Amino acid sequence: MFQVQCITDAPQQNFNIRLEDNSLLSLSLKYVDSQNSWFYAISHPKLTLNYARLTSTFSLLYQWQSIINFDISVSSTDIYDPAFQTDFTTGRIEIYVLTQDDRIYLDSLITGQIANGT
Repeated sequence: MFQVQCITDAPQQNFNIRLEDNSLLSLSLKYVDSQNSWFYAISHPKLTLNYARLTSTFSLLYQWQSIINFDISVSSTDIYDPAFQTDFTTGRIEIYVLTQDDRIYLDSLITGQIANGT
């Protein structure tokens, strides 16, 4: 798991991330002021998504886990979804790319197969 670094408060941003299997993930972030929200798009050889609302979640791409070997986690210092253009620069919101092993471990925690995170 690693954090996506260098996210600013610019309303449109693009990141190219090399994954464990050497494939390239393109992540685009867009802030829409009229909706007080961040949106994301991804492009990967096995999956393309065009701008969906970014929400705080352990597993943003869970529904596609059968076709991709990575995931994106969005964490918040509070219980709220990304809503402010400065969310990343203030540290309130962080984005992480999860490997397949991270995702398997997270699934085990969520389903209770691993008690107390051990």
